[in-house]
Amino acid sequence: MLFSGSGTDMVIRSLRLKNYRNYDLLDMSFDPKTNILYGDNAQGKTNILEALYLSGTTKSHRGTKDRDMIQFGHDEAHLEMVVEKKGLTFQIDMHLKKNSPKGIAIDRIPIRKASELFGIVHFVFFSPDKLFFTVTRYLTPSKPASFSRQERLTLILSPCVAIAIGMFIAATARCAFTSNAINVSTINTHIKQPSSASAALPYIIDI
Repeated sequence: MLFSGSGTDMVIRSLRLKNYRNYDLLDMSFDPKTNILYGDNAQGKTNILEALYLSGTTKSHRGTKDRDMIQFGHDEAHLEMVVEKKGLTFQIDMHLKKNSPKGIAIDRIPIRKASELFGIVHFVFFSPDKLFFTVTRYLTPSKPASFSRQERLTLILSPCVAIAIGMFIAATARCAFTSNAINVSTINTHIKQPSSASAALPYIIDI
């Protein structure tokens, strides 16, 4: 799920991938508000979210090396993300290379430091691994347990765990970005932004 919401001052407009993970070529456009990617397992949904996060931070949320994100049989991969922020449009291009550092450009102008991206793109990313950690910490703090995928989903969707996850997410958001918060409540996971004034970040949630 990619969630921007009304009042957000940054919107992801499109993503283009070439020779990235399982995609020979992908060209996607996004709705300014909520986008839900659905399909069978191992079809590349998380790869799309990873590509968005990578384009905005230069790092994979999985901690994967650049060479491992390049499609098998190729030496390079290309990512292009277009974002709109405060009425201005920015095109971020990234070239991943097996045997040399990645190349990054903003509006086709190469940049030297990854920090130059940080003033343009901001993400809050939640993945199943993070939610799994929260479940084990809240339910069995002294005895971390292993859960199957179905058991994890059952736990995550239960009301008491949803409230616990909500508390964790809200606390994390306040620590990382004091002007933003996420509240998760009830058996359904609802994402609520407090106000248009404080809603400044898109949220990426992988379940």
